[in-house]
Amino acid sequence: MNTDDLQLVFTHSSENDVVGDIVFENDLIGVDLDLSVRVMAVSASATLGITDKLDLGIAVPFVRSELTGSTVAGVQVFDGQSTPRHNFGDDEPSLNATSSASGSAAGVGDIAVRLKANLLRTQSYGVAFLGEARLPTGAADDFLGSGETTVRALGVLSGRRGGFSPHMNVGFQYTTGNLLTASALTTVGFDHLVSPAVTISADFIGRFEVGDSKLVLPEPVTTLGRGEVQLSNIPYLNDSTMDVALGLKATPMPGFRAVANMLVPVNNGGMRPALMWTLGFEYSL
Repeated sequence: MNTDDLQLVFTHSSENDVVGDIVFENDLIGVDLDLSVRVMAVSASATLGITDKLDLGIAVPFVRSELTGSTVAGVQVFDGQSTPRHNFGDDEPSLNATSSASGSAAGVGDIAVRLKANLLRTQSYGVAFLGEARLPTGAADDFLGSGETTVRALGVLSGRRGGFSPHMNVGFQYTTGNLLTASALTTVGFDHLVSPAVTISADFIGRFEVGDSKLVLPEPVTTLGRGEVQLSNIPYLNDSTMDVALGLKATPMPGFRAVANMLVPVNNGGMRPALMWTLGFEYSL
């Protein structure tokens, strides 16, 4: 969802559960919120071949997050009042108020531990299993991590025909926490060897929530003067996400790889960037 145009509405709290029987109780406070979160991560990873068919890996991200936000609030005075009862400030009362804040943090993010098993491999196709645990090592309050443990299991099917290599991943993800739901995972795409040193890739990546969302939004409030009042413009949608990933991998010299990827959302589920890119380098001994 778009976080640069969040709208929140606050109503009067009445002691007798009837809002609006007194004229000023129909006043509203509307707040327009512009929120921006920027995250940059550099990840160090290592993989150990336990056997010819079993690999154990770890990825340690180093994250810098920056949060900026500003609000514009205004009292929406209901008709019929000679003097508004609600305002901001004591010395110079006003019907409007603005505020802004920013902050940044840096540190270790959520560490991931991965186990990959090659179950079957021929010259034309392969079948593998991938298990991953993402640990809550990053500070959630500083947007360095999620604050929850995430476990996912994936079945991987890959093929090869010349320089063209299609693949498909299907699996399940479970995350601890009261506000997060389990998800079904799927990735379908291909890698294509354009030249001995260059490979391009394209993938469809889907994460589909299982069950109803655990995030409960506030219900509308009814006042006698205004009728039903919606308290926010946050949509009643689940957090299922669908993305398209485009990638480029170059091998300018033996053992060295440079990888660039771009991730573009194709639906409005969840809260994620309009465009995410990654750049990585890999060296194999």
